[in-house]
Parts: sequence; structure tokens; C-alpha cells
Amino acid sequence: MKRAINFLFVGVGGQGILTASDIAAEVGLEAGYEAKKSEVHGFSQRGGVVESHVRWGDEVAAPLAEKGAVDYLIATEMLEAARWIEWLRPGGAVLINRQRIPPMSVTVGDAVYPAEEEILAAVRART
Repeated sequence: MKRAINFLFVGVGGQGILTASDIAAEVGLEAGYEAKKSEVHGFSQRGGVVESHVRWGDEVAAPLAEKGAVDYLIATEMLEAARWIEWLRPGGAVLINRQRIPPMSVTVGDAVYPAEEEILAAVRART
């Protein structure tokens, strides 16, 4: 493999992001690649954002992909797909769960959750 394969898993606390990224890292190792993983899950127990990067390759120097270099974006919540789409490389692949979990700003009326078609249009523009 000439370059690393970059995965980015994003969602909301409790959706299994860390488990999914653990599995992806193990698959890379089992396939014979070097695998690195990084995760951020600050307020995940309160419904906050969870992100995890997984990279596979013959040599992987760092666990984080650069913005715009992710090959596969796996989003378990619609809005998180839109928030992280800029990390996907042009032509990369996206897997989106269409579940909507409104963030606190929407719940208290300070923001509006975007329409599904608006989110999908942003994703299509990148893929």
C-alpha cells in the first residue's frame, strides 16, 4: 500500500463510534497493516460529539489524517456528516445513518436543525 487509508468515524455519544473504530483498527492489523487510532469524546456521555480517526498503511506516522484527506467518513448522525464533510477527500466515500439527534442548541431553540436534503447536498458536493 503506497499511502495510508484514512477513516473518520463521527457521531453522538452512545452511538458506538469508539467500538466501530476499535473494530476498524483491528481489521487493519489483522490484514497485516500498521494501524493507528485517535479519539475525542469530551462530553459524549451528555450527547456530545464523538470523533475517532483510524489509519491503516505499511507505515503510519500519526493517528490523525489531515483535513481533506479522509478516504471514508462514517457518520452515525446526519448533522455530524455535514459538520465533518470537509475532512473527506474529494471523491471519498461517506456512510451516513439518517438518524437525527438534535444538539442542545436546537433543543433550546437557539438554532434550527438543517433539512435532510440540505445536509445531503453538502455531502454530494464533496463526493
